[in-house]
Amino acid sequence: MIEGTQNPIVTLEEMPQKWMMVKSHTRGSLSARPNPWDVQFAFDNSPATRWRTWERAASGDYVQVDFGRPEAVDEARIETSYDHNLQGKVKLWDQALGRWIEADGEHRTGVLKPDANIRRYATREIALRGVRYLLIPDEFQGSFDFRGDPEAWGLELAAQGYGARLYHIVP
Repeated sequence: MIEGTQNPIVTLEEMPQKWMMVKSHTRGSLSARPNPWDVQFAFDNSPATRWRTWERAASGDYVQVDFGRPEAVDEARIETSYDHNLQGKVKLWDQALGRWIEADGEHRTGVLKPDANIRRYATREIALRGVRYLLIPDEFQGSFDFRGDPEAWGLELAAQGYGARLYHIVP
């Protein structure tokens, strides 16, 4: 279980690839409080998606991974974007004690550089949901980024006028 504390909004991004391997071989399950509906985004192997509480952090907020059977865990990693300061705790279920215990071992923090292709990953996530075009008003806060380098987003300009631009998502 990963509990969030002392953070306005808790965000959990990609978890290590090992979860993907373990999940495919077990009856594992994911749960979270609040916002249990989006917890799978922290484990979908896409750097463009993440799980968020969408509300202020409170005692008892958590993300829980149940592997369906006892598993040896040699590492738990919490990765967040630079604009989030997650000060969470990693807890493990101790079968013998019948309770959650705080994980011991080395705790360290570091800075991860954003992936240079994050824009294209974000557009890919939109395309995977069946969207083929984006209409971006010129006064939209981030429109300059789309106009300045549509190729980095995986977009091509299809039309423009009336204060907006229509982009086609390039597969």
